[in-house]
Amino acid sequence: MTDSIHIPQDDLALYAMRALSPEEAAQVRAHVDACAECREELAALSGDLAAVAMSVEQQELPAGARERFLNRIAADARTDSQSAPTPAARGSVVSIDSAPRRSARPSWIAWGAVAAMLVIAAGLELRVRFLRGQVALQARVIEQQQQANAKAQMVMDLLKDPTAQHVMLTAAKSKPAPMAKTVYMASKGALLMQASNLDPLPSNKTYELWVIPMKGAPMPAGMFKPDAAGNASVVMPDMPKGIEAKAFGVTIENAGGSATPTMPIVLAGAAPAAGL
Repeated sequence: MTDSIHIPQDDLALYAMRALSPEEAAQVRAHVDACAECREELAALSGDLAAVAMSVEQQELPAGARERFLNRIAADARTDSQSAPTPAARGSVVSIDSAPRRSARPSWIAWGAVAAMLVIAAGLELRVRFLRGQVALQARVIEQQQQANAKAQMVMDLLKDPTAQHVMLTAAKSKPAPMAKTVYMASKGALLMQASNLDPLPSNKTYELWVIPMKGAPMPAGMFKPDAAGNASVVMPDMPKGIEAKAFGVTIENAGGSATPTMPIVLAGAAPAAGL
């Protein structure tokens, strides 16, 4: 070492971290350009800081972090200036602001760790929360997929099992629909009707059979009431001969019957001779 004045290691560390004021940074830059030893020391500090920076994910400094960091450095500098021994082997060491030079590197390393923690603290916590959320989400997805796979396998096993019972379900048996069959011979005026599954009627109502001729109005062909099983019949009512029938119908009338059908017609059927 040929120079008798050198930049303290603390100031070099602050310069490397761009934490000095513009005036102080200019003084350090001018000295480092002319001093090989300080230039070498600055290079070592810059390399250490770069290693710290590359080891963490870069995040924006939290609000007030730089001020707290500089205050901490200032406090440590005051403490060290009171307790640091006078350099002997390397000659006089004078700081830009007349503070004694430090020779031990561990102090600024602690500051670098604090700075790195301030830089990544907020981002690291957010990163950890994000990763935990991703892990929890993946766990739920895997669990749901496993449940779906298990259910699908159970369905396949059930369909393939020869001992499984296969049952076809249908609607409950409904009441048979009312129906009637009529046999008619126009040339003789002969008529026979047999009905089944008829609904019961009130005492003041009756079913009435009608012959609907090819021409003219419907003709009454007999009244009837079903028994408890819904069966009823009309046998040889008094009918004129030679009346060609187009269709037959049954209506519900008052107890004494009617001269004309009362709508609706509850049972109806076309006569084959009518081509219907």
